[in-house]
Amino acid sequence: FDFASLELDVSKPGQVLRGTDIELSVADRIYANFLMTFRSLEDSRARAERRERKEKLDRGEEVEGEDPVVDDSAPLHYVELLKTLHDTQSAALNLDCSHLYYHSPESRRLYDWLCSYPQEIVVRMDAITRSIFEHINGGPTDLPLQVR
Repeated sequence: FDFASLELDVSKPGQVLRGTDIELSVADRIYANFLMTFRSLEDSRARAERRERKEKLDRGEEVEGEDPVVDDSAPLHYVELLKTLHDTQSAALNLDCSHLYYHSPESRRLYDWLCSYPQEIVVRMDAITRSIFEHINGGPTDLPLQVR
């Protein structure tokens, strides 16, 4: 699956969420990356533990035990859900916010923005979800996709 060819024409660089310093293109990128890379909570926790271990090693601290196992062949959870939405012609993507919270430090920032500015961020998520849905499924859709 080639995500490099995905174009997110939702916001322009430098555009910010009104009344904040949150750059919309950053929020869009974080959400798109989350949708295209989230596998499971277990995977997210293992990757977080690996990042933490690497940071400790980089600081010269001693680290006990082995790196947690990460399975890069595990299915991409939200990519699979978007394929299922296409097959069933369903229009609601059920987003588990705990996935967003635990996936990465960046996605945790997006989670915080979502809690603080839900109306503005959910609209962005809907647009990004539509772009990725169309990319995955090979073209435009008339489905009124929404993140819930």
